[in-house]
Amino acid sequence: MDRIVRALATALIVCAYIQLGSAFGSDGVEEFYSPASELQPAAIWSDNDVFVDANAGNPETYGFGKAIDGDPKTYVCILDSTLAGGRADTTPQYAAEPITAEMTLDLGAETSCVGLRIVTPINWRSLSPKNVSVYACDDLQGQVGLRVLADGVELLPVNSGYSVCVLWERTSARYLHVRVHEGYQLRNRRQGLYEETHFNTQIAELRVLTAVPDDVAAKNPDDVAFPESRLRRDWLLQDALKADAAPDECFVSETENAREAALVDCVLSELRDEYDADVQEWESAKSDLLASNAPGSDPRWRSLYYSACSQRRALRLDYLREYSDTIFYVKHYVFGGTEGLTGIARVSDAQYHDQTTERRGGSQLCMLTVQEDGSIAHEVLIDKPEGVIRDPNLSWDGEKLIFSMRDNFELDDYSLYEMKT
Repeated sequence: MDRIVRALATALIVCAYIQLGSAFGSDGVEEFYSPASELQPAAIWSDNDVFVDANAGNPETYGFGKAIDGDPKTYVCILDSTLAGGRADTTPQYAAEPITAEMTLDLGAETSCVGLRIVTPINWRSLSPKNVSVYACDDLQGQVGLRVLADGVELLPVNSGYSVCVLWERTSARYLHVRVHEGYQLRNRRQGLYEETHFNTQIAELRVLTAVPDDVAAKNPDDVAFPESRLRRDWLLQDALKADAAPDECFVSETENAREAALVDCVLSELRDEYDADVQEWESAKSDLLASNAPGSDPRWRSLYYSACSQRRALRLDYLREYSDTIFYVKHYVFGGTEGLTGIARVSDAQYHDQTTERRGGSQLCMLTVQEDGSIAHEVLIDKPEGVIRDPNLSWDGEKLIFSMRDNFELDDYSLYEMKT
């Protein structure tokens, strides 16, 4: 019984870990994407008003400069610019949906670029842009020579420091004009009363992309449990702090390699100490890179690090296999950002629909099997492109799986289902 309990506990941990990260992801265009491929604009201009907190004592606390200051802990709070509402008690007065905004980025010089990353503030509310157009132009006010790069792009709702990207065909420009046609609001209506009084869009950082990043939002392919790009990012998050570095500081230096060597050492130490693995091959490759003074930006450092990480992952999963070689899990939209269950229940015939902005259809019940060599076999058991599958629970004897499922949000509601394993 103790073996079953430990296996279930381990499976649930891994299940939750995969669920959080696997709803969206892509392996990207480049084999290795570097944070150096993101540029911070030199200046930003807008005639839109921003929120001014009377208690903060500084009118620039939420000013546009916060979107290009390189600090994800600060953000610009842009007030709705169309003012099409009829209420004087909103901020700004007479604001209403859709929430709109405009701004122009000065890249400092003619720059070859393929997109724009929009980073959200570090809080649980989704107040990010929902529909965006981007133009190349010839002046800082965004009035001269506008050329469409991306028109009416619908973006996913994100929060808590996560980001979305707007992409276009590679072009060269100094000025980029950004129009927010619509922004997300935490909640539009509740219990039949119009609750929202603040109408704004919040952006922590705007970064111009010179290459397509690995984490551009794309549907997680059916045939993988966890996209390679997300694994690589997670490995960096695990090891960078141990190496006394931030993830964005790794693999970018043109002169030094101390961070990269420390990253590799973190993984090799775990392989050697935790799994008694032979790490001579990786140690030798690291010594060669150090002897040749290969800088951190040399792609061989990335290859070495990811190779060692892949072996560590296989050994970790092989250890898990001793307790349970099969894990059932679900993929669905993020349920966070609500203080109760009403925002994720959404009963189809409710008089008023209270929901989070993240709510969208598209869900799968999946089975993951750890193979003898530590690799992963992945199978989609049920696919609901318009609905949601949630809360899988395995019976103590491992023979039955209970879960909740709905086909869509308009005509169906959650029902309880049982499946033999």
